[in-house]
Amino acid sequence: MKTLLSIITIAFLANPALFSAQSGYQGQIDPGYCEAPTVKKYVEPQIPAHLIEPDEICEITIKVMIDESGKLVAAKMLNCSHHHLEPIVMSAIENWEFTAAKEMGRPKRSTIKVPFRFVVAAK
Repeated sequence: MKTLLSIITIAFLANPALFSAQSGYQGQIDPGYCEAPTVKKYVEPQIPAHLIEPDEICEITIKVMIDESGKLVAAKMLNCSHHHLEPIVMSAIENWEFTAAKEMGRPKRSTIKVPFRFVVAAK
């Protein structure tokens, strides 16, 4: 029997270039100056185990744009080792809720990358 192990690394990386371009700030960004967006509601992609072979690794990275209110405005697949899983992962991301990134205490539009890694372990 196969068991799906979902190893999801949610490494939200606020795009420093976006903040720099909007603020005119050049150089290293002070951690107190900017706050990355955070996930308020997480929905895990429901990947059926039969779509991935045992011990096979599926890696997907999605670029997500979040507006000043924390609303998802766009999601784009950057890379996907198993393209048949793209609609499943995109559907889950579209149900996520975020808090907005902040620049000097004010909400700002931001872009983050969300990497996923799925592995099916054989029993």
